[in-house]
Amino acid sequence: MTVYEKALKKVYGQICWRWSYRPDANLWLDFGEPRLSALPKLITIHPPMWPRVAKLGCRKRVAYATGRWQCAIEFGYWEFMYKGTCIARASSSRAARNEAQLLLEGQRLVRAEVNPQHGATLFKFDLDGELRIRRMETGVAEPMWHLYEPSGYVLSIRCDGRFDHAPGGAPMDKRPAIIGRPLQMMRKP
Repeated sequence: MTVYEKALKKVYGQICWRWSYRPDANLWLDFGEPRLSALPKLITIHPPMWPRVAKLGCRKRVAYATGRWQCAIEFGYWEFMYKGTCIARASSSRAARNEAQLLLEGQRLVRAEVNPQHGATLFKFDLDGELRIRRMETGVAEPMWHLYEPSGYVLSIRCDGRFDHAPGGAPMDKRPAIIGRPLQMMRKP
């Protein structure tokens, strides 16, 4: 079993509970038990965001929930299929993306298939959802998508048929980083 197969296998059976479309990461998915986090510094609210509140000199703590595993599609073109019908893709309207979100949230990831030539990935879910990801361009080594693990490591499947599995910004275990290793054929489960 490859390094990336082992990383993905840990997410199997986990529920996708949040789908968010973000300009910085294209598509962001949260899996597994939610964790509450807060930024260490308080922020002061300044105009013009909320002028009435800013006059009071209010400070705010930024808190947010994340999944134990997070998947960010960065340099990949994606489409969400449900029972063989395309519900939304990266270029779809907000309304179509909202429909896909409605259908995907609450589904368990049951399998992932990664094409070793170019990293195209298929995520299969238990209630007939499929998320397909492919590279946007050929000849680039950009990460198509990332899987942020509870261990602090980040699995990145790249557009050039390679992958990275290296420490992210969180506390981590002591495994060595793997950078630019070729993808290998995944065995059928």
